[in-house]
Amino acid sequence: MRNVFAIRRGNVGIQNRPQAILRALLFSLLLSGVMLATVSAHPQAATRRHILPADLVIHWSVPQTFQISHVGDTLPFSLIVSNHGDQLTGPVPIWITAKIPGGLTNLQVRSNNNVWHTTYTTSHFTTIVRAYYTGILPLRAGQSLTPLVITGRFTNNAVPDLTLQATVSSPGDTNTKNNSDSYTIGVAPRAINHHR
Repeated sequence: MRNVFAIRRGNVGIQNRPQAILRALLFSLLLSGVMLATVSAHPQAATRRHILPADLVIHWSVPQTFQISHVGDTLPFSLIVSNHGDQLTGPVPIWITAKIPGGLTNLQVRSNNNVWHTTYTTSHFTTIVRAYYTGILPLRAGQSLTPLVITGRFTNNAVPDLTLQATVSSPGDTNTKNNSDSYTIGVAPRAINHHR
């Protein structure tokens, strides 16, 4: 009787062993499939932590290629904010502060679709322009916001040159070392037309 029971116990173990192996194999395949699906759905998950955060940069731009103008000329200056980092998602405030010397008068500030809400004050022959971005975000890496255009006319106070300054600020920007820019343009006395 003891041998019979031993054989039966042994048979039961032999019969259950393939089932246990099969269950372990299925579980292993299932786990591998889940891991593969996760990596396929998020191929950048492993490197995402190494991507730089948003990095806003501002620079002045003028349509002319020459570096000198004359008293009485009217010239548009564009302020362009670009993102050199990771995507900047909203809502998040973005401010531009521009310093305009007294040698540039009759100022007009505008932007396409009025995405920049602007105010400005003048004191000691210097105008401070403040602009708040009201357009659409996100701002993806490599993209630029709609330019803020400041147009003005040169006066004698702009001779021999005029320097414009601007700064961009936002709590979504983690690198403030490149948030300012200046632009200097040579200004000559009023051109005299000798033709009659």
